[in-house]
Amino acid sequence: MDFHRLAEIGDVRQLANQLNSTCDDDEIQWRHHLDHQDKDGKTLLHICAQYGHVDCAEFLVSRGAEVNCLKRNEWTPVMLACAKTSPGHRAIVRFLVNEAGADVWLRNKDGWTCFHVACRSGNLDVVSFLLDKYPEIWDTRGNTGRTPLHSAAMAGHLEVVRRLLSTSSSSSGGGTANAAAVNAKDSSGTPPVFDALRGGHVDVARLLVSAGGDLDARDALGQSVLHAACQAGQVDSVAFLLREADVVGRGMLNAQTAKFRLTALHLAAKERFPRVVGLLMDAGADDSVEDFRGRRPALV
Repeated sequence: MDFHRLAEIGDVRQLANQLNSTCDDDEIQWRHHLDHQDKDGKTLLHICAQYGHVDCAEFLVSRGAEVNCLKRNEWTPVMLACAKTSPGHRAIVRFLVNEAGADVWLRNKDGWTCFHVACRSGNLDVVSFLLDKYPEIWDTRGNTGRTPLHSAAMAGHLEVVRRLLSTSSSSSGGGTANAAAVNAKDSSGTPPVFDALRGGHVDVARLLVSAGGDLDARDALGQSVLHAACQAGQVDSVAFLLREADVVGRGMLNAQTAKFRLTALHLAAKERFPRVVGLLMDAGADDSVEDFRGRRPALV
């Protein structure tokens, strides 16, 4: 009998019957089947968590399943549950954390906790649950320095971003978000507002700016937020920056990156984004500026 298949479809009655029949009172057999990993390193509990079957998860834990077991890439069952947003997945997170003792501080190979995963997936209910239970969990970073706020901003999850900013504000003791949090940079020098605009999430960018997001920031390559939006071809983001964020007045329109001396127009032209090029030209971009090789935007 394929126990992993039964866990996948969520047939708790059949799963319990088959495991009880196979293992009886033999603890070695129970351990063998509970701990058995498929080709991806998933145990039965991983699979229940992945597919949102809380009743199966409860049964497996009652029989001694390891709650913090790691699959390939070092993902725990609670991480898999945090990656989805259905009622079943939310119930599994609460069960694993509240009753089964899941360790929310464990990290996968990328240095992410289950909280990073929940923020990336937009699982607001789980994000709020974890923040209420572990208020300090918002202030964590992955291996590349990325925070949960980076993850939520990149994915465009407005309400998750709002919740994170609210928590940051509370932790700083002030009425606005902690400036260090809203402008935190990853290892490439990218703050959350860059990620939001690269993804075309203007509503998220507006919220970050209203919370103190720094539009004058530069990443490790010397790129501005306008460079980032233009390179990604995000028309709405570029329009927002030109019309609402005064990037012209901030001196960004013809600003060049530190290493390759590229303007936003160079990047938009190189990536073949004609609508972005049009917006920049309409705003007065200088098409005669040369990069480090002496090339104008039309020639890159």
